[in-house]
Amino acid sequence: MRRSNTQSLGEVLREYVEALKLKNKLKEASMDRHWKELTGPAIAKYTSKVYLSKNVLIVHLSSSVLRSEMLMQQEKIIKYMNEKLGEERIQKVIFK
Repeated sequence: MRRSNTQSLGEVLREYVEALKLKNKLKEASMDRHWKELTGPAIAKYTSKVYLSKNVLIVHLSSSVLRSEMLMQQEKIIKYMNEKLGEERIQKVIFK
């Protein structure tokens, strides 16, 4: 006998993620990928770490010149990353 309440694998995974309250953690984990999409490989190779902490995007850069350039693009970065997250979560960017 077959069950009549079948679900797709995608639906089951979505319910699982919601039940464990992992949605925000998954979004935070995607920061590195979104950063690479935004900046491209040339800038990404100077980036050692990208993460989100208390609505602040923290980016570790190995080039002080690049750090200065990125400071001028801060608003654009915030807008792009918030679009990728699907919510207005990032309020500030810190370059280290």
